Amino acid sequence: MATRIQNRADQKLNWENGNPILAIGEFGFDIDSNALKIGDGVTHWRDLPYITNANGITPPVLTTVQRDAIPQPTLGLTVYNSDNLQLESWNGYNWAGPGGDTQWDGGTSSEAGGTIIDGGNS
Repeated sequence: MATRIQNRADQKLNWENGNPILAIGEFGFDIDSNALKIGDGVTHWRDLPYITNANGITPPVLTTVQRDAIPQPTLGLTVYNSDNLQLESWNGYNWAGPGGDTQWDGGTSSEAGGTIIDGGNS
């Protein structure tokens, strides 16, 4: 049996006036702006960032405490850390900023100072 997933969609004025709290991972689509927000179970609609719009993608904005509270982050998950004002990505081992020392999943390569180094497992 096929599973159907339906996301919430509404006009901008209705989202703004209702100002709902979207559940964790729940999508809310703004029809007028052609833009998407994803809920965190806590933040009201007006305070959630758009993750997509005509100008590009905006990652979730989190403090270090909020980032560290993510259970089992997926490889490549990227957030904007508002404590240190930079993008950070989960590399399977830790959160790394741009150009930082990074160990990639599987240990086949690493990045040091922005240079990819082959780990010799090819």
